[in-house]
Amino acid sequence: MPEEKPWILLVEDEEGLRELLAAQLGRRGLRVSALGSAERALEVLATQEPALLMTDLRLPGLSGEALLERAKQRYPQ
Repeated sequence: MPEEKPWILLVEDEEGLRELLAAQLGRRGLRVSALGSAERALEVLATQEPALLMTDLRLPGLSGEALLERAKQRYPQ
């Protein structure tokens, strides 16, 4: 059985950049979920732990920095 690829949660509000980053990461063999808001990312993080959370720091609404803090509270490791 093949090993599952690492999963990255990417949060970027600029659609073009989000699509570019997701495509580049995908070409490197990673599974990527690309989202446009920190709020949507928190919904996903409520049930799934990514190998890596990659976020823009300046997002509309909840900032990327606040998102990282909340993610660390849920998944301290």
